[in-house]
Amino acid sequence: MNSADIDKLQAGDELDRLVAEKVMGWTYFRGPITIRGSRSLDSWQDKKQKWAAPATWSPSKDRAAAFEVAVKLRLTILPTSWNTWIVFREEFTGNVSIANGKPKPFQVEAEDLPVAICKSALKHATRGEA
Repeated sequence: MNSADIDKLQAGDELDRLVAEKVMGWTYFRGPITIRGSRSLDSWQDKKQKWAAPATWSPSKDRAAAFEVAVKLRLTILPTSWNTWIVFREEFTGNVSIANGKPKPFQVEAEDLPVAICKSALKHATRGEA
């Protein structure tokens, strides 16, 4: 998946699934699971196969879920104009584009902030695949 493919994604299940799998490192679990006495059929699980989020987790539509993603990647998001954000990571690691020893930010266009966070997180997470 390259940057152009990510730019075409809309808020919804496909974007949420990609963020959960590629950014958060979760897998979708189908089946009964009991948490605090409450039974759920589907959920997201982390790499240790522990419950991570309900199946309804939607970072492309829910600001709280989107900020979980931003915090995980340590994203800094700056609005520049209507529906446009400049995004870069605070943690300078090998998978982040660096120019002259400083982070190289990129621009994300999206209909709202949660979608901008999801798209930028996917772009960071898939840089090696592009």
